[in-house]
Amino acid sequence: MQQDLYLVNKSTVPVGTCQSIRSLIEQQLRKRGVPYRIEVIANPEFLREGSAVSDFLKPDRLVIGAQSQDSISLMLELFRPVNYSDL
Repeated sequence: MQQDLYLVNKSTVPVGTCQSIRSLIEQQLRKRGVPYRIEVIANPEFLREGSAVSDFLKPDRLVIGAQSQDSISLMLELFRPVNYSDL
């Protein structure tokens, strides 16, 4: 890492996974004396077999789990061009 980063977990995982990932990364950063910050964001996919592209382009839900409003704003901005006009 050479700057603060956001890590987006796109899998559907158990509660607490983002905290575990963040803790592991922060431990390594401290060990290496790296002063940067990382935010882990949860953004699970809800894709049905045979209709993944359609589900991605026209989702029935968008779930974002984040530590800060900055993270949420970043994710909304990332999704905006993909036809999410009501974000």
